[in-house]
Amino acid sequence: MNSCFTCLNCGKNNPVKGHSYTNKYCNNSCQQQHRQRLLVKEWKSNEGSTAWRQVPEYVKKYLIESRGHKCEVCQNETHNGHSIPLNVDYKDNNSHNNTEENLLLICPNCKSQR
Repeated sequence: MNSCFTCLNCGKNNPVKGHSYTNKYCNNSCQQQHRQRLLVKEWKSNEGSTAWRQVPEYVKKYLIESRGHKCEVCQNETHNGHSIPLNVDYKDNNSHNNTEENLLLICPNCKSQR
């Protein structure tokens, strides 16, 4: 009797390994992607309701995936052949306003000039 489970992240059918009640994801990568997607969904559903000390990494990753890996001020993508590091900054300088429209992907050079 071959039983399968469907991955909650990618929807792929996989053979059951070990205990059938613990099989939810293909691998750890799928589990992490699913968790990040849930966290982004939660953030978007109650945007601006909490202040962050630092923008969470899953939000930064989401912004880079949706907007592209480039500085939104100078439009640079690379420096000396390497991808530039990006920070998340606030357009209105209000760290309590965590709406997606207020967040800005910015390189360290442009951040130092703000």
